[in-house]
Amino acid sequence: MDYGFSIIDIPSSFCSQQMEQAYKLSNGTILFPSEQDPEGYYWGAVGMDGMYLRTGVRYYPICSDRHQIVAFRKILPLNISSYGLKA
Repeated sequence: MDYGFSIIDIPSSFCSQQMEQAYKLSNGTILFPSEQDPEGYYWGAVGMDGMYLRTGVRYYPICSDRHQIVAFRKILPLNISSYGLKA
């Protein structure tokens, strides 16, 4: 399933007045460009007021012929062992 998005400005931390641009997906998930994994996929996050937690779900951008992001698609579950993490 592909998710549409809007670009929003949200607080970068709980105590900061600094804002950061992010993608808000149609399912409510937030994607921060600064929170990409080594393959360039975006980690999903949920939260509010500068406190966001990773959901453990990654998304990859669907691009147009002009290389502009037009939607995001959820990636199958992460193989935890490939990141050296333990379940």
